[in-house]
Amino acid sequence: MKAYRVDRKNFDVADPVYPTGEYFDELDSKGEIVENCLEENRPSNKPKRNKVLHIFQKLEDAQKFWSKMKTGKLSIVEIDDKELLHQGDMEITENMYKNSDDAHILKQLAEKYWSGKNTSNPEIEILVESAIVTEIFSKDETERKQEFIKRSGLPDLGK
Repeated sequence: MKAYRVDRKNFDVADPVYPTGEYFDELDSKGEIVENCLEENRPSNKPKRNKVLHIFQKLEDAQKFWSKMKTGKLSIVEIDDKELLHQGDMEITENMYKNSDDAHILKQLAEKYWSGKNTSNPEIEILVESAIVTEIFSKDETERKQEFIKRSGLPDLGK
């Protein structure tokens, strides 16, 4: 199954990609609240989010995340369908972030995330143990910044 990985590391085609947990080391206080809530409400048959690789189902969703990630690289990866551990809607985690001060809403949203339910505009992240890079979409910081400018609606002062 083809998917998309955003990472700070440089990969080459055919490289394996494994989870490192770096994202979790850089969370702000709201992010910590969200991830703690997701962990507290995680069903026992689902993986710990800090122990797995997060990849995107759609290029557009990966590009959105990539555009906001300083020094991010975007790769196309292949995963084995049998190794898929969970598919969750990142729009739900964004809603959790926006409601991080309301424990009741957080719990409801965490349960929705782990149940695999989607919002009306889902951004599906796939949780797996590993993936193999099949193509490098972009390692270029200028491209990443251009994508950010395009998505943010800011004027492109470089033109």
